[in-house]
Amino acid sequence: MNRPKRYHVEEDQGTLVMNGQLFSGKAFSNKDDYDGMKYTVRLGVKKKGGKKDIQGEEIVVTGADSVEIYLSASTDYQPVPPFYRGKMDKSVKFRHFNHLMNSISYQTLKDAHIEDFSKLHSRVQFQLSQGKDFVDTI
Repeated sequence: MNRPKRYHVEEDQGTLVMNGQLFSGKAFSNKDDYDGMKYTVRLGVKKKGGKKDIQGEEIVVTGADSVEIYLSASTDYQPVPPFYRGKMDKSVKFRHFNHLMNSISYQTLKDAHIEDFSKLHSRVQFQLSQGKDFVDTI
């Protein structure tokens, strides 16, 4: 798990955790631009059979019958003007990551995610029709 710049990866309880801070975009060429959004990403795998090793910034799985990959991310973004930034408590955000990954089935976790996601993103419907004024622009 890596990215081009400004990150640190460490192992934590059999998972990889990446912490970093993005450029703000105000002065992209300025190396001292540390005003961007902070983020944390946790990556874990659940395997059947085989062997799992963490080697630096990689999780290496060999000889497994199946592997499920779990990824969770958090930022310090807050939808509150004018700064849109808040405190990010990484310990709270990821406290239950290993427990959820190892005790809940993939399908149950997926269903819960879709239900949670849909509450926010199914509020609007948008449709383009091919009525009499339809013009193909492609």
